[in-house]
Amino acid sequence: MMHVACGANAAYMPYVAAMLHSLLAQPRRMPLTVHFMHDAQLPEAELERLREMVLGCGAEGWQSHCIGTEQLQMFPPNRRFGREAWYRTLLPQLLADQDKVLYLDADTIVRRSIEPLWSTGLSDVTLAAVVNPLYRFMDDGFQRALGIHRAQDYFNSGVLLMNLQRWRARKTDAALQAFIRDHAEQQNWPDQNALNAVLKGEWLMLEPIWNAQNIYFDLPARQLPISARQWREVRDNPAIVHFIAPFKPWDYLCKHPYRADYFRHSAQTPWAGHAIHGKSMTNRLLRLLPQPFMWMFTQVFLRRLRKRFRLAWRHRRLAELWQ
Repeated sequence: MMHVACGANAAYMPYVAAMLHSLLAQPRRMPLTVHFMHDAQLPEAELERLREMVLGCGAEGWQSHCIGTEQLQMFPPNRRFGREAWYRTLLPQLLADQDKVLYLDADTIVRRSIEPLWSTGLSDVTLAAVVNPLYRFMDDGFQRALGIHRAQDYFNSGVLLMNLQRWRARKTDAALQAFIRDHAEQQNWPDQNALNAVLKGEWLMLEPIWNAQNIYFDLPARQLPISARQWREVRDNPAIVHFIAPFKPWDYLCKHPYRADYFRHSAQTPWAGHAIHGKSMTNRLLRLLPQPFMWMFTQVFLRRLRKRFRLAWRHRRLAELWQ
């Protein structure tokens, strides 16, 4: 039996449904159980719609896991990711009778059978994951703060093949709690940074086809910590596509080459036909730029501009108070 876990809040239900539909549409010989993590605010009717879809698409098992506030108390809130990003770290507790699970982010689409990934040996590692490269315009200072000094030593947490037995045996939960307590400032990718810090030397590097992040399609092989062969494979026939922020398939600015795969699966879920976000005149012009430049413009330039405006407004208000 293969065990696949994912999670979502009410707003992300259309997206996790498309992901699960893509997963169940792939050929497989092994039975599969889906584990879905959610909070108490998710309407029961939405949960039931997802369960019916998953079982109707051929899954042999379904388990929903309601995550209570007490289970999330140790995790710091994050404006961008919320506390849902930490759900994956609860899987060793939630699946106490399982030795292994494949975790998939809601913003992924599966394009090939996951059975070769599931069969990956994990006897000497706590998890297997794919490298998460950075664009050149991104500051890698946070990686150095984590004690990571090579690009190939930092993994993405959106697709994780987890050795739950080893996680529990090595008391990884306690190590995570200690890191979170001592490094509350690690807020850009909170769960990902914590996992990378705690599991240095404890993870297996997967082929990038199993977590084809946007950057693999945006940059040439020479700018990535992968081989030319891997670069060709991940671009030509990725097994799992991961639509990294800020441009998801449901965003108008998204120009991902595999965006159509998302809509093909979304159209076959109970949430078909959901709205596209951000279709404004400004974004129509911005969409003319290459995807990496759009990312740099929205995530670097605009953020710095907003920060300057906020500082200027603050100084103006202080000056008014002194008058």
